[in-house]
Amino acid sequence: YIEALNDYNAGIEASPGFASNYYRGAILYLSSTMPVWGLTYAETAILLAPTDTGRHRDLALLMDDCYRKNITVQLTPEGEKINVTLATTHQIVKAPGNDSIYLPFPTVYEICMLRGAMEMAASGEVFVGSIPQLAKLRRAAVEAYFTNGRNLFGNSMYLLEYQKKVIDAGHWDAYNYFLFSTADQTDTAAWLADNEEKFRDFAHWYSLNPLTLDKQHTVGFNT
Repeated sequence: YIEALNDYNAGIEASPGFASNYYRGAILYLSSTMPVWGLTYAETAILLAPTDTGRHRDLALLMDDCYRKNITVQLTPEGEKINVTLATTHQIVKAPGNDSIYLPFPTVYEICMLRGAMEMAASGEVFVGSIPQLAKLRRAAVEAYFTNGRNLFGNSMYLLEYQKKVIDAGHWDAYNYFLFSTADQTDTAAWLADNEEKFRDFAHWYSLNPLTLDKQHTVGFNT
């Protein structure tokens, strides 16, 4: 597995816009001790190949399962029970050539997602993994990342930049229904019945603003 991941990560570094490396890397990372990379790669693979419905379905189900397994927001008689475990290894990294230090992306993102989980608990909401809840948690994580002083050295994760573009354009809910539609088809069908125009607007926006990755806009373990 490690050798395969090394190959996929090397492929991503060499050709950032090739979707298959993200797809295969996502499957391995989502069953590892660093599922944050699985979530990141899975979303990237879907965005880079939006017409590949088979892979989209596989990744949506895996992402949904990962969020449900690794995020807990419960209300108990003793108080809130909150847990976010997307990265089991945490470290502070020293920048080469100077005394600067930074937190790697997995740690940063887990902290941001924890912020969203705490907001959900404060509102008295229990996390059950519905698409509206995933949208809420994921939006809170993006907003925390950009509000609390992101560390760009080592954390220039372009997927978060793209997610912020979606939020700023007003398409966040439709975007999340697009991502997780195959994981919860009943909820998606109910939402679409009342929001068909919103989804059409998002689809049009996405056709004009696809995720485009290159050497300056990267999503990868080596970032």
